[in-house]
Amino acid sequence: MKYSNLIVFLFLSSAYSQTESIDCPIANDLFKSNDLSEAYAEIKKSSNLSVDCKYLAFKILFKMEDFDESKLYLDQLLSENPTNESYITSSDLLLKVLQKYKSAKYTLDKVDILESISEFKLLLEDPYLSSTSLFYSGLALAYKKQDQKESYSSMLNFEYLDLSVSNYQKAHAINSDKDYDKEILNISKFLTNLGKTSMKTDELESALKYFNKAIEYTPDYSTANFYLGSLYMKIQDYELAAQSFQKGLGKAIKDGNPKILYFLGQCNIKLGKNDLAVQYFKYAINKKINYIKAEFALANVYFSKQDYVNAEKYINQILNHDSSYIKAYELLVNIFIEKNDYSAAEKFALQGIEVNSKSYILFSQLSVIENENKNYPSAIEFSSKALSVKRNYGPALIELAKSNVNLCNRAAADDAFKRARSYDRRQVSKLQDWAIEHYKTVCK
Repeated sequence: MKYSNLIVFLFLSSAYSQTESIDCPIANDLFKSNDLSEAYAEIKKSSNLSVDCKYLAFKILFKMEDFDESKLYLDQLLSENPTNESYITSSDLLLKVLQKYKSAKYTLDKVDILESISEFKLLLEDPYLSSTSLFYSGLALAYKKQDQKESYSSMLNFEYLDLSVSNYQKAHAINSDKDYDKEILNISKFLTNLGKTSMKTDELESALKYFNKAIEYTPDYSTANFYLGSLYMKIQDYELAAQSFQKGLGKAIKDGNPKILYFLGQCNIKLGKNDLAVQYFKYAINKKINYIKAEFALANVYFSKQDYVNAEKYINQILNHDSSYIKAYELLVNIFIEKNDYSAAEKFALQGIEVNSKSYILFSQLSVIENENKNYPSAIEFSSKALSVKRNYGPALIELAKSNVNLCNRAAADDAFKRARSYDRRQVSKLQDWAIEHYKTVCK
């Protein structure tokens, strides 16, 4: 490909050098440095072009593969000097490119895809034709159409798409102004959609292959990286999930998608990296006003670190813009229970119940508070309310058992312990040992 590029470059350069002048020195320098768009912009500044500048304009546009526009300049030159060998040679090359491409494209659109593939490959053996991106992009399109026709990629066979992307990459290397990278991105988008469909039907292995292939073609395609991260979260590989999310966010993490920043925070919690989780949750909150899920996750991290001041700060922030968010009340009650401030804990628990009378967690927490206050009948009442909403809710069964032990209701306590064993066998065993001593010393 380098050799064929050189042939056309030498042809165009030698043709121009025969009549080179200083009419367009800036445009000429830009052309020589391959800054084609700027070179043509410089040409366009002049309303009265010399012959030399017109020919330079043709060369610039030919190299940019704007063949229709380049032909306009060449037609002007030929009308002024029809016997000029450079113009004639240039015209022959332009005509050859257009005719050969048109023929191969007709074969692709109207005759047979495989036949067009053979035709494009044969044309690319021509050093002049292989110096333009047009024929590589035509071959890439043919391979993509053949994939669609045979449904190869739908069966996880990426043979044709690999060839399509390879040829788009060659085309892009020759002419980066033609946006061939967008054609590659479209293939990655197509594969990502297949991966999403596979995820919905729990075909996770297929989804993994689609997402990885999409990323292979377009490494910085954020959507594919994000879905791959979601897949890894689903199979609980949080290390790979975090890597995928980070890759999708790129360098500008702080300004990234808030949902992905939230997921990245969750991954780091699972990996035991709470400080990093705090950082990502804060980034998400800064990007999205009133992002309750991120605020609540951040409050939970602070709670786990026993930083109750910051935990309360974010819970209150949530309740300020959504007073019905029941999880905020539940966490706030836990904070006050941990601080042994049972009065405040009860106050917020009852407020939460007013918001949602079906919160079995708040009923269970009220049972904890009443047991701590030694109001055992009231504790039993709240445990029972929790269990009426969610049967066999472990924390409520634990509190119910404790209340009945303290009231020396051995049969009721044993039943609660038995039901709670599947929730936390070790805690139940410890409490049963305590119950035995309590019965001996208190329940005589």
